[in-house]
This record gives sequence, structure tokens and C-alpha cells, in this order.
Amino acid sequence: MDHAFTECWQARVQDSFVIGQEPELIDPNTSLPTRVNGNNLRNTGTLTLETDWTRLFSTELGYQNTFYDYENNGGNFLNPAQPAC
Repeated sequence: MDHAFTECWQARVQDSFVIGQEPELIDPNTSLPTRVNGNNLRNTGTLTLETDWTRLFSTELGYQNTFYDYENNGGNFLNPAQPAC
């Protein structure tokens, strides 16, 4: 969603929600493929505020947060979590 308060002040809000069975599809930056059965979630939210002070000078303030939730948490690399029964 984009909104222009004035010609010089604009705001942008973005959200990306992904649900999947394989964690490597939720986060393609994962270095090692893993298999965790269940509903795995990723939600990425971004807020941006752009300000034009003059024709030659502007600023942009942004914030991004990513939240991961794996159904079968509690495991680690050597002892992965088991599927819920």
C-alpha cells in the first residue's frame, strides 16, 4: 500500500505472508536443505517513509522485520524436531 500525504511526503507499507510444508521453500537462503513436516510460516513486513526536502535532497527511512514460525520447533541441527502426532 502506498500513500502520498503531500507531494513531498510518501509512505509505503508492504507485507509478504508464506505458508508451506518445506522450510527451504519459505527461506531460499537456507544453506542446507531440511525437511520438517507441518505448517511452516514466514511473514515479512516493511515500512518506508520518503521525504523530499528539496529537488536535490531527499531521505528515506525504512524498517523491515521477518518472522519465522516452524510447527515442529525445539530441535537443532544434530537432533531435529520430530513431527507432531
